[in-house]
Amino acid sequence: MHRTRACQRRSTALLLALYLSAGCAAPPREAPQEKAAPLGTTVAVTPHFHLQSDPLINLHHFLYQWARWDIASATAGRRRPMPALPERDGLGELPAAERERWQAAVDRYRDEVLGHDLLFDGAMLELRTRLLEEGLAAQSEDPLEAAVLAALRDALPIYRVRFWPAHDAQNRAWVAAVLPGLERHEDGMARRIAEVFDGSWPADRMRVDVTVVANWAGAYTSQGPPHVTLSSRHDAHQGGGALEVLLHEACHTAGLAGAMGGWLDGAFERQGARPARDLWHVLIFVTAGDIVQRALAAQGQSGYVTLGERLGVYRRGPGWPRLHAALTEHWMPFLDGRIERDPALARLVTALEDDG
Repeated sequence: MHRTRACQRRSTALLLALYLSAGCAAPPREAPQEKAAPLGTTVAVTPHFHLQSDPLINLHHFLYQWARWDIASATAGRRRPMPALPERDGLGELPAAERERWQAAVDRYRDEVLGHDLLFDGAMLELRTRLLEEGLAAQSEDPLEAAVLAALRDALPIYRVRFWPAHDAQNRAWVAAVLPGLERHEDGMARRIAEVFDGSWPADRMRVDVTVVANWAGAYTSQGPPHVTLSSRHDAHQGGGALEVLLHEACHTAGLAGAMGGWLDGAFERQGARPARDLWHVLIFVTAGDIVQRALAAQGQSGYVTLGERLGVYRRGPGWPRLHAALTEHWMPFLDGRIERDPALARLVTALEDDG
């Protein structure tokens, strides 16, 4: 859930080719000959989202987070939230050959990949694009890409049988649970956020890769075109949180975040000031949470606790308690319809400058 960054443009035709070719992968060499779940399938398509459960994208994030857990366990240090990974407890139940092969793939991620952030490292975003376009047929002399491709090739036969069926089922269950809410609220949420931000929702459906684990924050969005990756296992992404995480990530797309950044910067510039570094992100949390909360309340579902509150981000982020308090006092009246945006922003700027 961080600021988006440009990524290489994807080809729809190549994406479709990946889905078709992935289902023809060779059977596992050492894993039991069980029937694997189909690879690379679309789960659901809605007016604004293209929801996927893709094995390579799932495996890529699974190995990345497994490697993070290995380091955290060895050093007893966790600087960022760690996703639940109960599968690690069952590693010893695998046959020795599979266990060694799996651990070798994890070690490769630990040693050669973890130094690259899934979102803020452009090379990782390009790598994810290559996985979508070419799958394991990709060839590369780049050390990072070569390391990831080698690890995925070694781990995929095991993953398909040992982990993927359960992961795919969990992803599909998450999609099935969010679809009724999208049917009721998707259009209204998209219109409302575009109105509030004076921006535009993406013209095409956003690809959403539903993965058991994603990045440390649980979800992130890249551009070119917009592409969301979110965790189906994350506690905060259940119930109404599933709607909010989709809306929140959409707020990071260029047509919405760019418009917001324009009038937010302009409001501060008019008073000879600059916005606090994270004000834009706190504003997204507050706004997306408010829109979902109101949508659910209109359907009789009162008491929804927004992601910002559930995740504790207003207390955890540097300076975020102050920003949240100012937005609650001066931005919420605009969301309530009691004041226009420009006066609300002027009061927000004054409050933050006086308080700063």
